[in-house]
Amino acid sequence: MRRSTVFKATSVSLILLAALIVGDCRAESAAATGKPRIAVMRAELGEDLRPSLGIFLYDMLLDRAVSTGRYIVVDGEEVVRVMQHVSKAQPGISLEEARKVAVSQLGIQRMYVASLVKVGEEYHISFRVLDSDLTAHRVVRGSVDQERKLEALIDEMVVKLTATPEGFQQINREDEAWETAQGEDTELAYERFLAAFPESRCASEAEARAKERALPFKVEMVFVKGGTFPMGSPPEEKYYSADEGPVHEVELRDFYLGKYEVTFEQFDAYCDEIGRPRPDDKNWGRGERPVIDVSWDNIVPFLRWLNSLTGRNYRLPTEAEWEYACRAGTTTSRSFGDDVSKLGQYAWYDANTRVRTLRVGRKLPNPWGLHDMYGNLWEWCADWYGKDYYSVSPRLDPKGPADGAHRV
Repeated sequence: MRRSTVFKATSVSLILLAALIVGDCRAESAAATGKPRIAVMRAELGEDLRPSLGIFLYDMLLDRAVSTGRYIVVDGEEVVRVMQHVSKAQPGISLEEARKVAVSQLGIQRMYVASLVKVGEEYHISFRVLDSDLTAHRVVRGSVDQERKLEALIDEMVVKLTATPEGFQQINREDEAWETAQGEDTELAYERFLAAFPESRCASEAEARAKERALPFKVEMVFVKGGTFPMGSPPEEKYYSADEGPVHEVELRDFYLGKYEVTFEQFDAYCDEIGRPRPDDKNWGRGERPVIDVSWDNIVPFLRWLNSLTGRNYRLPTEAEWEYACRAGTTTSRSFGDDVSKLGQYAWYDANTRVRTLRVGRKLPNPWGLHDMYGNLWEWCADWYGKDYYSVSPRLDPKGPADGAHRV
């Protein structure tokens, strides 16, 4: 009995010695290659979950850690075996202390473990580094029986955990930006995310979501550089109206203005989307003709709809902005000069239209590239004038007056 006990103790000592030697050799190997030594532990599973899911999580984590090429990867079973030897050699030692000894003997810098727990109808998947605050967590609603559904999700978490410290920080920034984009859930939010993280693993999804939230029509905007100008007309100007004066100096910040008047095609898309009746076209035609039969109050919900989809801040221009853009830096009575006989080159009006609207953008633009600033229709502005005009077409500015305007 005494010989047997001595023999067993000697055997344990030899095994521990062998483990220490192997650990030292592996530590030297890690030092020689310059690669940190990590261990991938078996996955932790909640109750009532299939063991195959735990194997799948473990295999995925192990495979991804190896595929990075940055580590010497140890199977977690080797850590467990050394822990068992330590526990036998030192009765009463805690599992935590045994693990620390095993980790030290094997020269391991990090230990990775995956876990899967079901809470109600949700599956909580986690990957973490033991003895650190490095963790990645995701929630899956619905079934996790189809392992293919989990692969992309697991890849995302493993990439984060196995990244370099700099890479880990970059992924954190990307995750925060992605959460912000999803929270805003607008075309602009996803475009901003793509601009900041063009190589993101979420890039394809961001592109798809941006397209889903894009307007069903094109809105072309023209950048207008702000400045100071004399607003209004002098009494001696031909065709002068009393409400056009007095002339006064106005200073404006940069803004954008619609290249064309809002068309029936654009406003009809809004009406169809929210289920409201389309405005009457008086049998003049729809499509690319400017929308008519809309009040100022009709325009406000249209703008809200535009902004909710795109994340931008479209609005009506102020009267000062409209006149500044119409003048386009000129000091003559019209942006094309004082010769009113040229009006037909720039505008649709009663003499060349049979008193009806025509398609936008078919006449010459002003010097700043804006079409139909003369003729076709009266146009709504953000200011209150005090008179109702029943046939008007708005132009769109992507920023509110209080905020100025910015490139979109």
